[in-house]
Amino acid sequence: MKTATRQNELQILEQQLQQALQAQLPHVPLLKLRCALKQGVLLVLVQHRPKETLNAQQIFSTLAGTIQRLQPQANLEASQDAELLPVRLYLRLTGQRHPYAVHPFILEPNLVLLDVEATIDRAAPEAIVSPAVQQPSDPATPSTSGNIILASEWANTAHDLAEANDLLDFDQGYGRQIPILSRLPLPVAVLAIAVGVAAFTGSFYAMTRPCVMGACPPLQTAQRLQQDADQTLQNTTSAQQVVETYDNLAEAAYLLDTIPLWSKYYQTAQSLLTSYEAQSQVLGQVVSALELGNQAALSSQNPPHPLSDWEDIQRLWRKAIARLERVPTDSPVFPLAQRKQQDYTANLAAINQRILVEQKAQDKMNLAKSTAETAAARSSAAVSLEQWQVAGSTWQVAINLLNEIPNGTMAYAEGQQLLSIYQPKLAAARDRQRREDIAATAYNQALNLGDEARRLEQQNQWGDAVTQWRNALANAQQVPTSTSYYTLAQPLVSAYSRALTVAQETLQQVEARQTAQTNLARTCEGTPRVCTFTMSRDKIQVRVTSDYDQAVRTAIANTELTGDYNTRAEVTNHVNTLLRALAAISENTDIPIELYNSDGSVFGTYVPSLSGYVPR
Repeated sequence: MKTATRQNELQILEQQLQQALQAQLPHVPLLKLRCALKQGVLLVLVQHRPKETLNAQQIFSTLAGTIQRLQPQANLEASQDAELLPVRLYLRLTGQRHPYAVHPFILEPNLVLLDVEATIDRAAPEAIVSPAVQQPSDPATPSTSGNIILASEWANTAHDLAEANDLLDFDQGYGRQIPILSRLPLPVAVLAIAVGVAAFTGSFYAMTRPCVMGACPPLQTAQRLQQDADQTLQNTTSAQQVVETYDNLAEAAYLLDTIPLWSKYYQTAQSLLTSYEAQSQVLGQVVSALELGNQAALSSQNPPHPLSDWEDIQRLWRKAIARLERVPTDSPVFPLAQRKQQDYTANLAAINQRILVEQKAQDKMNLAKSTAETAAARSSAAVSLEQWQVAGSTWQVAINLLNEIPNGTMAYAEGQQLLSIYQPKLAAARDRQRREDIAATAYNQALNLGDEARRLEQQNQWGDAVTQWRNALANAQQVPTSTSYYTLAQPLVSAYSRALTVAQETLQQVEARQTAQTNLARTCEGTPRVCTFTMSRDKIQVRVTSDYDQAVRTAIANTELTGDYNTRAEVTNHVNTLLRALAAISENTDIPIELYNSDGSVFGTYVPSLSGYVPR
């Protein structure tokens, strides 16, 4: 029942592939197409007449794309891992025994088709290659292009040719064409004739089948192939020999399968066939594992790859190992399977480590991106020095994460691009932080100097106060623009400017009074002492001493008695000099001077704005 179902599925697949060829390539002449399933491999063969020139690449591309879209492996139950299906496409000329072009690939769900054998030359030393069998060139054979493999260059073993020959036997099997007339009602006589003809034809056909009369070359050849296979497997250490042996057993099984039921060799053939198929099944596990390992090795080339690709490669190694683990311990290929399993396990461990590295690199990339988003938000909202420090530190964390991404990973290239974006942003944040730091230092220094200037004013140290006010104003003016301290510093600039002006004026007054005090002391000294004085912020009081007043009066009185007018002039000049000196002191200090007689009566007041003495 399962075989019938599989044949139905193959018939459906044939129709779908035929329709795809006609739809995609309407200019191509009508082709014959057959499908078969041998040893878990889907075989598709297309036959055309020699005079028709076809583009093999185009034919194979259409067939492979259609098979990939249809995903027939689940219905065909082609392998123990139903999702995996090796496929081989053949092109052959009508009348030729062997195909002239082959296109192999492994079909998996949602995976791109991979030409394993087409790229085999780039693989490991023990790549899976069927032995080449040189054939004479055929001028009628169409040319191929792309990565199509000529049948004379690849897999031209007995097994592959047997597969192709079996497929091209369009006169037998489930796909036999029934003439349309046979489905129409016929007269009884015509029907009887048809039955007779059919019986004669069937008898003739049966007598011409292999091993019906005389010797049985297919059986002999199959036995020889079996002996060669047994001998090869006894001492084999090469994956290539396993593939060759597998092909030979497949050829032997094919030859045995051609022996008809009515042959006397049939039972012997069936017994041998059962043995061959059991042994071939074990070898098939190894060959399938080697193909998967080869595909994984090819896919690993030219890293880095996306994480999803590494995970696909990981799955291939795991499938290959699983197939090798199913090889029985009593099988001749068990040592080879064990050695390959060790190699593949080491490869799987390396891939696991690569996946871990890629995952960590991607995690760092994602964390760096999210950190950069936080840094950008903080930079946009930053105002104060502390906020810019936090923003700059966040940018630095993002950059450090990118620098930790190892070279050779998929994330490395993207990380380098992001570094070129993040580093200028870090520099801008650092520059703003530096300017904010300068602004904070200048602003705080201005405040401290202003406080010191006020303290000096309170101590009447006006010279030092002026110096401090000047320094405080300079620091306030040095606060950079576009900083958070700039607006805070502007009121200080105005206030400190006014304070400096007041301090300078006060200093001038203090210095003037100090000068006036010196001049007054010099003016009032003498023998007898001329005067005494007191000073306040708004006036200077000078009082003539009684000794000086008495001396002046006596001198004037004597000159009147003696008539000594020269002495009188000298006395008068001395008094006028005193008055002029006091006037000059008043002018320099801009402070009125009140002059008192020795008896305390007011002589007069010198007012600088009037430039003269005003009597009181």
